[in-house]
Amino acid sequence: MGISRHYNYIFRNFLSYLPSRLLVIVNALLIIPFFAHILTKKEMGMYNLCVGLLTLTCTLTSDWIAKAALRFYEKYNSQNRLEEFYSNIFIISIVSYLIIGIIYFTFSDLIVQKLYISRHLLFLTLLIIFPAGFRQFLYQMLRVFNRPFLYTISIILYQASLLLLFLFIADFIPKTEALLIAMAAAIVIVDIYILKKIKLMIHMKFKWNSELLFENLRYSLPTIITNVSLWTMLNINKYIFQFKQDFISTALTSVVAMFASATITQIVSTFSFAMFPVIVQKYEKNERDIKDFVTKTAQLYILLFMPVIGVFLYYSDMVSRIIFAGRYNEAKYFLPFFVSALFIHELMKLVNIKYHLSNKTYIEMVITFIAGVIAFILNIWLINHSGLCGAGIAVLASFIICAMMNLSYRIKEVDNIDFFKFFRTLFAAFIIGLISAFLINCIIRYGTGDVKALFKMPFFVLLSYYITWIARNKILN
Repeated sequence: MGISRHYNYIFRNFLSYLPSRLLVIVNALLIIPFFAHILTKKEMGMYNLCVGLLTLTCTLTSDWIAKAALRFYEKYNSQNRLEEFYSNIFIISIVSYLIIGIIYFTFSDLIVQKLYISRHLLFLTLLIIFPAGFRQFLYQMLRVFNRPFLYTISIILYQASLLLLFLFIADFIPKTEALLIAMAAAIVIVDIYILKKIKLMIHMKFKWNSELLFENLRYSLPTIITNVSLWTMLNINKYIFQFKQDFISTALTSVVAMFASATITQIVSTFSFAMFPVIVQKYEKNERDIKDFVTKTAQLYILLFMPVIGVFLYYSDMVSRIIFAGRYNEAKYFLPFFVSALFIHELMKLVNIKYHLSNKTYIEMVITFIAGVIAFILNIWLINHSGLCGAGIAVLASFIICAMMNLSYRIKEVDNIDFFKFFRTLFAAFIIGLISAFLINCIIRYGTGDVKALFKMPFFVLLSYYITWIARNKILN
């Protein structure tokens, strides 16, 4: 029996965005070792603490607004109500930024004292919020307009600008400040470039529309708590280490998060990035039966990315030595846990699309909030007992708990996953990984540890994909 045509369509959509992600990864494999070499461990930790705070602040201000634009653009465009829609988005954005400004001036002293972040760095982080938030909105528009090539070019432009600007100003000011200033300038450059290319015409009426406002807020506000909880699950470990003045562990968790976000996340998030607007369009065009399509998307996600995740599970020691140039070898204790958590995190975006289609994001909010509280408690307890390994166990355990709760909750009007096919594919991919690792260990038995690992990693991936390809009909159909 042949593979369903849906798989080909999903795979083509994924491939349309993949070049941009691969370029990000190639650049990251060059840039991250460079920053790991040029920055001290304390500077690396400080930079990532600031980026973490930037991510949290964008979550509270721009991310949820941008997601509302992605979710409802198709609907209001078909109703010829984009002027009202843009007006409400603009007004909500202004209010959000004002609130963040008030929070900054109220709590900045506490953050400086407890997390040992200088006031200059904290203020620079605040300034980056505005161009970064607008870039999020523009990226969602690129998804709506299906412009993967422009997205690719913008990524290249950002990373090249970031590196060149940093090299230009790093001799004149402290390196962490230079990196944040370069980041802000590079984001502004990308914003201007995208605006010119897409020629986005935004006409606004500058007045409230209670109907649109309520629908947007009902959908979006729960996602704030959801995303803050997810941020907690992924990032709270480094802030706990920093609070305990364990600056080395802050740097280790930071460099792993920086590497994984620039490589693993870029690959695995491509599926949800490419397929979310497609699924929304199918649903809004009254193709309510999306179960088969979403299930196939999740199955392909699992089979394509499990071999990549397997490399970090079986060969984390070697990966750490290669990527981090010997300065962050202890990262091997945190790396496999964190990468596995990212894999589950992105897979849940496909499973949780049911909340977004039914406008019941408050359910996702409750589940993720519970998982975030569990993550916070686990991190405090396990870090005190097991340090870096404890942080890794906490992040993975919290995402497994979150995934199981989301999979267990069903929404009657949006049946989006065939659970038998989902778990069968997940189990098959796990078994294929074990078989591949066992065979590679049996075949490659000679040579020094590093030489063997260098051979084992690519052969493990190739063998995993080969077995997956041979068994694809039985697994997918």
